[in-house]
Amino acid sequence: MTMTPSSSTLPTYHAYQLTLAEKYVTTSVGICSIFGSAIIIVAYVLIDRQAKKTPLWRTMMIFLSVFDMQQGFYYVSVGLFDYTTIGEHPTICTAIGLSNIFCTTAAYLCTGCIAFLVNDIVRPNPRVKSGSLIYTIFLGYPLVISIITCVLHLTGTVPIITPDTDQYGCYINKQHQTLRWIASYVPMLLSWLICSIYNLTAYRRLKQVVSPDVGSSADSGEEADSSNPNQVIHNMMRRLLIVPLGFVLLRLPDIGFRTLELYYNSRTAQMPIADGFVLLQSGLNPAQGTWNCVLLAIYSRRLRNGFLEWLCCRRQSSETDTTRSNNGSMQKNDAHKRLIDTAHPYYSSSVIGDNNTLDSFVNEDEEYHEDEEYHEDDDEY
Repeated sequence: MTMTPSSSTLPTYHAYQLTLAEKYVTTSVGICSIFGSAIIIVAYVLIDRQAKKTPLWRTMMIFLSVFDMQQGFYYVSVGLFDYTTIGEHPTICTAIGLSNIFCTTAAYLCTGCIAFLVNDIVRPNPRVKSGSLIYTIFLGYPLVISIITCVLHLTGTVPIITPDTDQYGCYINKQHQTLRWIASYVPMLLSWLICSIYNLTAYRRLKQVVSPDVGSSADSGEEADSSNPNQVIHNMMRRLLIVPLGFVLLRLPDIGFRTLELYYNSRTAQMPIADGFVLLQSGLNPAQGTWNCVLLAIYSRRLRNGFLEWLCCRRQSSETDTTRSNNGSMQKNDAHKRLIDTAHPYYSSSVIGDNNTLDSFVNEDEEYHEDEEYHEDDDEY
């Protein structure tokens, strides 16, 4: 008969002991990630409150923010508590570990699915007509992996989810590296690849849309100038490039350390580069929520203004944006029309909700006014 591991039969699993600097860094960045994720959630909820339907990509951003918030709380706990002591309580440690497996893997896959959806939105003929498959991918796979890990942990003779000297807190320990890679690092690498490919593809499509036609420019004797079109679209194009870059850079120390560990095993502890990876993990692993907040919420004028108005600055924000809109509305409207006009070959008519069209993806950074009709569609990624 197989016995469930209990605190009386389990050996003591020692957690990685953070230095004082690592504790300060991981706690501070974790707190920033919690607030950053909360800002994204609140900002999107403020928009959705007045919209008839929520576009799929925006719902996925809310999911991603929830996952990043969980990681923020987790890394704050890593900086504040001794996980060697927490590991002596198997039920608590198992619950923390399973939440980490689900949320980290779901965050990776959700990021990749968002990149795929963004690329689909700017396609001439969108292929995604339902979000069920996307939900199955970024929620189903982590759920299945979490259940399998839980079953193996509870029925096996050797526990799987414990503290360990090569990881922060409770997670899949180094005795089960294959499961660790299947649960987290393979999905991370796939998400890196998907984000890079689809965001770059979307960037190229948008660049073709906003750039003047080369042939017509040559006929008129004018030089093509890509700085003339809508600044909103250029902002989105820059973000499409920054998203995969940030995702890769923030998790690079983590997967770099795991790669060294996979090939060098016990020798990893004596490698200076491994120590550097561990130090960088304390600040970069919990930073995804902060990164997303800066890139996707603070960088978006509409989300930023909506959030500020919700807090306290409704009149001041509205007056400032009204002035800015009056100064630049004609230039923006021309480029905006080029992008979303139904006659344009890059017009998208995806039917994931009423608002998940190319028009909905391009309007989020447009000016937000109290006296104007509220736009239900957004441009922000």
